[in-house]
Amino acid sequence: MARDLITVMTQDADFALTIETKLPQSVQEHLDEARRLRKEEAECRSNAARETRAAAQELHGMGLALQQIGDILGVSRQRAHQLVNA
Repeated sequence: MARDLITVMTQDADFALTIETKLPQSVQEHLDEARRLRKEEAECRSNAARETRAAAQELHGMGLALQQIGDILGVSRQRAHQLVNA
């Protein structure tokens, strides 16, 4: 609509139109915090995965079978195999 109005008012259809949304500071702060938390979440997931692999490898080193490792970690035998061999 803005483009159409400018064209009608100026009789010129050759122009660039940039629309910028200005958010209230409080909303921007919420969005910034959400981004920070998502980044932190990704780091925590990465750390949790690393620790799970370490646990699986340590259990395997103790002689436990893949099925036992899977049961302890709450994953399938196949997933336990992947973790042990990671």
